[in-house]
Amino acid sequence: MSAVQTRPEAVPDLDLLVDRLGDLPDRRLLRFEHGKLVSTSYPALQEDIRTAAQELVEAGVTARMRVGLLGENSYEWIVCDLALLSLGAITITFPTDEYRTTPLERLQEEFALHALLASQRECERREEAEHGWIGTIAVAGIRVEPLSSDELDEDPQHPEDVFTMAFSSGTSGRLKCIMLGKRGTEDLVAAYHEAFPFRPDDAIQIVLPLSAFQQRLMIYAAIWHGFDMHMVALAQLMRGLREMRPTILAGPPVFYEVLENRFRNLPAGKRRLLLAVGQALQLLPRPLRERLAPRVFAPFYDAYGGRMRLMLSGSAPSRLSTLRLYRLLCMPLVQAYGLTETGFISWNLPWRNRLGSVGPLVFPGTVTLRDDGEIVVKYPNPQSHGYFGVPAGEEAKTFLSDGSIATGDIGRFDEDGFLYIVGRKKELLITRGGYKVQPEPIEQELADHEKVDRAVVVGGDELPTLAAVVSLRSEASETDEADVRALFARLNEGLPRAGRVDRILFTREEFSIDNGLLTRNLKVDRRAVVERFGADLGGIGAEQRA
Repeated sequence: MSAVQTRPEAVPDLDLLVDRLGDLPDRRLLRFEHGKLVSTSYPALQEDIRTAAQELVEAGVTARMRVGLLGENSYEWIVCDLALLSLGAITITFPTDEYRTTPLERLQEEFALHALLASQRECERREEAEHGWIGTIAVAGIRVEPLSSDELDEDPQHPEDVFTMAFSSGTSGRLKCIMLGKRGTEDLVAAYHEAFPFRPDDAIQIVLPLSAFQQRLMIYAAIWHGFDMHMVALAQLMRGLREMRPTILAGPPVFYEVLENRFRNLPAGKRRLLLAVGQALQLLPRPLRERLAPRVFAPFYDAYGGRMRLMLSGSAPSRLSTLRLYRLLCMPLVQAYGLTETGFISWNLPWRNRLGSVGPLVFPGTVTLRDDGEIVVKYPNPQSHGYFGVPAGEEAKTFLSDGSIATGDIGRFDEDGFLYIVGRKKELLITRGGYKVQPEPIEQELADHEKVDRAVVVGGDELPTLAAVVSLRSEASETDEADVRALFARLNEGLPRAGRVDRILFTREEFSIDNGLLTRNLKVDRRAVVERFGADLGGIGAEQRA
C-alpha cells in the first residue's frame, strides 16, 4: 500500500510542502511540452525544486526577500515558486498580460524587489537592458544577483504571516497587489479536504495563469493531500481533459458552457430525447443514477475525460441553464464563491447543491451582511493582510478596522444558510434620474436564452438610459433576435419604469480576452463593453445591430 493511502492527515504546513513531495512516489505532474504529454513524479519534482533552491541560496536569496516571478505557465515556474516558498522568500507573481508593457526597472522600484525571475520568452520579448537582479525562471542555471536591502530605495516590512503577493481586481475593479497570509492559506487547504474528501487517484486540472493565487492554491492542495496535478494552456483545455483525464476541474463558467453549446447544437429531436432520459434518471436513487448517467450520456462525460467527480465554477455567476443541464446529465458541477482577498467564502457540494446559490459558508459564522446587503467576511486567520502600495484611505474601504474584509458583493441568505449573490456594489448602475439598478439579475435572465452568448447591461454616466449589449451565437437567426426582444419586453414589464432597459444592441462579435471584452480571468469587462459599444448606445429607441 502506498504512502499516499497510509499517511495520517495532518494540519497543513506550507513550510513542509516540498518535503511532502518525497513521500508521494506514485503521484505525478502532467503537462504538454512541444505537443507531447510529459510526466514528472513528485519525488523528481522535489529534486528539481531543491536544485533551484540551492542555486538561489548560492546567489544570495534569503528569507523575507521580495522576489518577483514574471512569465507564462510552465513546469519551471512551479519549480521556482516552490523553491522560493521553501526558502521563506516573499514571491510577487506578476500577470504577464497586465504588465506586458511595464519596464522591469519600474517593477523593481514600485514593488521594492530584491530580485526578479522572468521567463526566457519575457526577457527576449522585452529586449531591455540587462541587470544583475534579473534572472531566468529555470530549474538549473539560475543566474541572479539580488539587491541588498541597503540598495533599495525603501525596504517595507510585512506582517510575518505574509509569504506571497498576488494581483486581483477583486473588490476594487482595479488591479491591486494583495499580501497573502500563510495561516489563512493553510486553513483553506485543510477546508478543501474536509468539504471534498480527496482520493489518491484524484487529479486536478490547472489551466488559468499561475500568477493568479487560486491556481497556486490548487497546487498546494494537490501536494498536501496527495493527488496528481495536470497543467495545460487554456487553448489546450479540451485536449488536456480528454488525454489527461482529471477528476477535478475548477474555473470560470466558460469552462462548462462548452458542453452546453455542444448540447444546443444537437438536432432538436436528439435534444428532446436526452432531456427526457435525464428527467427519468432524476427519479432513480442517487447511487444508481450516478452509475447509469456516464453510460447514457457518454459523449458528454468523455469530453471532460470520463473521470470527473468534482467541477467547481467560480469567478463569475454561472448560467442557470448551464447548471440545470449538468444536473440533468448528473455531472458534478457546483458553484463556489470567493475573492483573492478572502479565499473561498462559500461553496456548494455535489451532494448538497442548490442551483442559483453559491452554497453554504466554508467557515460557518464568518459572514455578515451590511444594511445594503454587502457581504463582509471575518476569518480567525485571514487569507490576506491588505494591499501593497495602496494609500491607507483606499485600502480601508476593503480591509476594515475590525479585521473584516468588505467584498463589494451584495448577497442574501436563504432559510437553510445558502448564500446568493445579488450583484456587485461597483456594478450598481445609477440612471440620470437617480434610480439604482443591479444589472446581474437581468443579464442572467437574458443569458439563459439558448442563442445568447453574452448579455451586458450598461447605463448611467454618459449613457442617457439603461441599455444592453447582446452577443448572439453565430447560428442565431432573425427569429431568435425577435425572441430576445420579446424576452426583454417581458423583463421590462416586471421592472419600474426608471429601471427598464430602453435600448438593445445586437452583435455577433464574440467576447474574448483578445478583443479586451473579457478579463484574463474570463469575466466580462463592463467598462470595456461601454467603450466598445457606447457610441452605438447613445440614443434611446429603436434596436440596432452592430
